[in-house]
Amino acid sequence: MKILKLTVLLLALPSFVSAAGFAVLEQSGRGLGQAFAGATVGFGDGSSAFFNPAAMTELDGNILHLSNNLIVPNAEFRNSGSAQVDSTGAPIGILSGTNGGEAGVVAYVPNIYYVRGFNDDKGKLGFAINSPFGLSSVYDSDWVGRYQAVKSELTTITLTPSIAYKVSDGLSVGAGLNVMYADAELTNAIDFGTIAFSQLGAETASSLGLSPQANDGFVEVDGDDWGVGYNFGLLYKIGDTKFGANYRSKINLELRGDADFTVPGAAAALTSTGSFIDTGAVASPVLPETVSFDVTHKVNDKLSLSAGAIWTGWDSIRDLRVEFGSNQADNVVDLDWNSTWRYALGASYQYCDKLTLRAGGSYEQTPIESSEFRTPRIPDDDRIWLNVGGTYNVNDNLEVDLSYAHVFLQEGSINQVGSTGDVLNGDFNDLGLDIVALSLTW
Repeated sequence: MKILKLTVLLLALPSFVSAAGFAVLEQSGRGLGQAFAGATVGFGDGSSAFFNPAAMTELDGNILHLSNNLIVPNAEFRNSGSAQVDSTGAPIGILSGTNGGEAGVVAYVPNIYYVRGFNDDKGKLGFAINSPFGLSSVYDSDWVGRYQAVKSELTTITLTPSIAYKVSDGLSVGAGLNVMYADAELTNAIDFGTIAFSQLGAETASSLGLSPQANDGFVEVDGDDWGVGYNFGLLYKIGDTKFGANYRSKINLELRGDADFTVPGAAAALTSTGSFIDTGAVASPVLPETVSFDVTHKVNDKLSLSAGAIWTGWDSIRDLRVEFGSNQADNVVDLDWNSTWRYALGASYQYCDKLTLRAGGSYEQTPIESSEFRTPRIPDDDRIWLNVGGTYNVNDNLEVDLSYAHVFLQEGSINQVGSTGDVLNGDFNDLGLDIVALSLTW
């Protein structure tokens, strides 16, 4: 299993919320150039094996595609009055610590597609290896929000065999099986001084040398699991216009692993009841379903225009919950997420026989309802994408794509209450992403 984990990390390093929630949209270097508008209609590079298997029938011959995506994030926190509060919510002290430094982690996200025809190319078999969900954020260990998050990492890799068939000249259908491996790690500091004052009383805690924010411990929780989902789609052509649609199911996971606690010596008495001891742990996230729609119209021999929309059922995620195998109470972070829409427009222009240029943009909603439900593990907000790219035909068998996108995020405020009465109050400013993709299609 350790070898498998290493392989997964090398194949699909997580990104810092490159799309809303913790979705990863970078599944086609070519598609990135036009903001993924037209994804379910197909970009001609084999990525339909993921976006919509029905669109594989539009490919000529067999296709092998490798896409390399580099995601460079920027995310910085600005503290504005983070404090400790009592049971009534009244402030009783200021939270100490830094702003956390640069929380984003540069990530490399590859994807691989293979498509092969059968029955005189009326049918297509496809296989995709990619990472549709992921995140990675790391703050300084002494930052003001350390009791809520230090490191958060989710890595996924999905293996998708698929099949498609051209029912008629205008209609194609397709379906795929999504086999996912997921690995997660969450860490944060623990304020044993505050816990001791609450559980042992101020006099006993003080006699042990314990005081709020002066006796921090640490916890690391990790787990992994396999899950299975499915997707199906259709493609319809009428004249110079193509319509595509795809449904991707939820995937239920049960991430099982370990919780490792570091407890300062002065707080050892708190472990006598079976809490804060190393134990097994489990989290059961539901990765959301999506419905995608696209239309592409060929204006003339050189210009094509595309529009698309993606609905994501983030409302299936109500909280982030970790259950422990000891007497430790569940760790629960309320999220109460909403379903979201993403809208995209794109264009491709054949500049000459060898070169096709692309451009696009999109608007994407955040599933986070308000500052009370924004967690430093996923400091998401509404975003706007601006994209450009190009395809160069090296010869009859090889195409090279180079694309770039900048993602602008709104400034996201946070007012999150932690389990020990710590209230993280501030803003995530200077949020943004730069994405570069280089892909090869044979």
